[in-house]
Amino acid sequence: LRLNGTVTQSDVASDFSVLAPVEIQLGHGKTLTHWVRTADGPVTFSVALAQAPVKVQLDPNFSVLRK
Repeated sequence: LRLNGTVTQSDVASDFSVLAPVEIQLGHGKTLTHWVRTADGPVTFSVALAQAPVKVQLDPNFSVLRK
């Protein structure tokens, strides 16, 4: 099983890039964090999982994506 996603940034300079956390909740209290480096265009990512995720959130604690 693979989780595939795309992260697109906006309203920033074209040379702006950060590591953004993608939190993957797997159930039974298990959480996996996958880090995605943003870029000027859309960035795709893929994570191999042993089971289907319960919930997926980009930067759930607003540690990067805060205005």
